[in-house]
Formats: sequence, C-alpha cells, structure tokens
Amino acid sequence: LSPLSLSPLQELVPESCCRIVPFSQTYKESFVCNFLGLAVGATLPHHVVESEYHVLLDILSPLKSKEPLGAASEEALLHRYKLMVYSGGARNVEQKCPLYLKRLTSLLSGGLSEVLITRGLRALKEEWMNKVKVLYKFSQMGGLDVPQRNDRLQRLLNEVLQVTQEDLPILQNWRSALSKEYKAYLMHSN
Repeated sequence: LSPLSLSPLQELVPESCCRIVPFSQTYKESFVCNFLGLAVGATLPHHVVESEYHVLLDILSPLKSKEPLGAASEEALLHRYKLMVYSGGARNVEQKCPLYLKRLTSLLSGGLSEVLITRGLRALKEEWMNKVKVLYKFSQMGGLDVPQRNDRLQRLLNEVLQVTQEDLPILQNWRSALSKEYKAYLMHSN
C-alpha cells in the first residue's frame, strides 16, 4: 500500500486531533501522531505492544489476483490485502474494549454499503463529539471536593453519556478537537 493508504483512517477521529505520519522507518510516540505507517521490520517499544491503548493494524502482502493492479479499483485493491488487528492489553475484548471501538467494529463488519458506512461513521463521530462537549462542560464545574467530583463523573459517564471508564481516554483525547472559541461558548451557555 502507498503511504496515502492511511488517509481513510482520518475519518475515524475528529479532523483537528488527527495526526498522520504516513511512513517512517522508526516508531514515533503517540503525542507525535495517532496514525503511523511503519516500514516492515520496524521495532515497536514494549509499552506499545503490551498497551490496550494502542491498536496495531498489520497490512500483509496482496493476495494473488488475475486482474492487474493498475486496472483494479481502489476498493478492489484494498480487498487484495489481508488486514490483521492487534491490541496488547485487553485480553477480554468484550469487557475491556471501549464502546466506541465496539460500535466502530460493528459498523465496519455489518456488511453495509460504502455509502451507509460513510454516513454511519459521520453519525458515530458526531455522537461522540457531543459526549466530549458534555464532558468538557462538566470538567469545568468547580466547587466540588475530589470524592464528590469522582462520584459525579462516574454517574455522568454511566447514566448520562452511557459510556464506561474505558471510554474516558478517547473522550479526553477528542477534547483537543474543541476550538478555543467553542470552549468559551460552552462555558458561557446554559
């Protein structure tokens, strides 16, 4: 695959917090990029391989086809590659996997048309950005001691946003997609 093959992944996260390094000979930390194309044989640090917060997508050599590569459509080209997905930390995917990833997996493996998948991705991203806005507004509330704040955060996650503790890193990361102007608007609106 060409380095541009990572560009469809940017649809999975808000545009302003998507950082792609299309190709590198060496690993780059997650604060540098959240999508990284690595050369075959590149070494990954132990903390990445074992982490439940890193997902590794291994794109294996194209499967053999009678149709020449130049004549194939982009979608047909993608189907020639074998994709392997790994994550180190979460052994029981149903228990530990963030809800966003479960919903994303369900959407992508549901046998839907490309148009429906595109619309579903957009709706899923908008839904989760709305959760980010609520979480941001909550995080700016003052006047609570730590135990009260933690209790209210847990209730907010479970009852209002209907997410789990495993979803919190995604929501916190996506907060960076909120502009300064929008944050100011949220703080002054009721």
